[in-house]
Amino acid sequence: MSSADYDDSFGRGLELLEEAEFEGAIDCFSACIALDPAAFEAYGNRGAARAMNGDLEGAHADFDAALGLNPGASFAWEGRANALSDLGRHEEALSDYAEAIRLDPTEPLHLMNRASTLAVCDRVSEAIDDLSRAIELDPLSTLFLTRRADLWVELGKLAEPLDDLGRALELAPDDPELHYALGRTRTLSGDSFGALGSLNRALELEPEAGPAYDARGIVCWELERYEQALADHTSALRLAEGDAYCATIHNNRGLAYWPLGDIRGALDDFDRAIALDPTRAIYHHNRGRAHADPDFPSQDWVRAREDQEQALRLDPNHVQALLDLGRIDLQADEAERALEGFEVAIRVDPECAEAHSARGDALEALDRYDHAVEAFSEAIRCDPSEPRHLLSRGQIHERHGETPAAIADLTLAIRLSEGTFASAYSSRGVAKFNVDDLPGAIADYSKAIEQDPDEPIYWENRAEAWGDLGKPQEAEADERIAETLRERSKDNPERAPKA
Repeated sequence: MSSADYDDSFGRGLELLEEAEFEGAIDCFSACIALDPAAFEAYGNRGAARAMNGDLEGAHADFDAALGLNPGASFAWEGRANALSDLGRHEEALSDYAEAIRLDPTEPLHLMNRASTLAVCDRVSEAIDDLSRAIELDPLSTLFLTRRADLWVELGKLAEPLDDLGRALELAPDDPELHYALGRTRTLSGDSFGALGSLNRALELEPEAGPAYDARGIVCWELERYEQALADHTSALRLAEGDAYCATIHNNRGLAYWPLGDIRGALDDFDRAIALDPTRAIYHHNRGRAHADPDFPSQDWVRAREDQEQALRLDPNHVQALLDLGRIDLQADEAERALEGFEVAIRVDPECAEAHSARGDALEALDRYDHAVEAFSEAIRCDPSEPRHLLSRGQIHERHGETPAAIADLTLAIRLSEGTFASAYSSRGVAKFNVDDLPGAIADYSKAIEQDPDEPIYWENRAEAWGDLGKPQEAEADERIAETLRERSKDNPERAPKA
């Protein structure tokens, strides 16, 4: 056999490698090695084919052989580094990448691949530095820009990845993957409408892109377009492959069923998610929340507790599971136990406003009024834009006769909610009633009724205020409506206590 045979076999091996026909490529490069045992390029390319075929140990051996024949072959150093990284031997891989970069500092792929290993080792800032150098060497590569965008997101930065993806789209405006990546990043940045536009474009360019449907479903859920979210997650499931990914989509679709009032559909999807991947705490947490939903005819506190406990076995620092388990304890009049769970949640995330507010609920249940006020105040400090925390502090002020403080908190809660907080109006009405401001109380109860006309407590409270104001006909009319609503619903809403 001649050098022509070698060249033919080598060329055919490269073609098969390009076509992902790895077994054939390995055979061709093996034939080359039989013809010329000193051909380091044949060892290197066979190593690449073996790595892509999943034989990492064989790939490592081939790259060793290539480097034994030619220690200056930077591609072989990189190839061995890739194999070592995939084998989990990251420090050895980083050493090999360093040698590849020393030998050929102008090859951006060496830098990109080292960045991937650095990121796995939680050295994300160094990985970004490598990708920045790769981009300087090849500013027209959308791959390097998208990889750097992903790493910016890992660092919790959102302006930088938006810039990188914008640059990438200038280079490839019709790449659906780039529009998809931009949509996901815009979702993280809170730009739901921008995300929707990007994901719509991704699906125009690639109508069978399952991940884009799933991502758009999440955005539609955030925009309260639940029917569309349900349709998108269903489309994503039709196109999805792999148990773990299908489990994620089932979980997302379950969340879309929920606000549509289909708790059974939500539970079915959470069940499927757990069956496909029982290791994810979030799936158990969501199913537990569904079991605890008061709108579900078969509300099941026992199953709710089991799911939240399982979520915490899988992830002891799952703050939402800690909070929901604590709320179940409160429901069972186990306030001390609930308080312990809420305090664990605060230790995990000291800036979690919801955890401080829940702690306030437990302290109030234990009649520790001053400590409860402090807890609600801490919740307000952590999230001053959330009206529910002001509502909670305002209600506890009202229940302890501190009417000016109660009215101040409840007024701010109403202002933050842009006047759409029925509970805050009702509670402020109670506070005004307690200081004999009957017209003010009636006005607030009327606003609460306007926003939630199916809540009997608002009608009942207004009836009492009408009666004290000497308006018996109005009082009787409101009381009749309250009674009708109580008969219609089996709910037992709490009536705000009056001093």
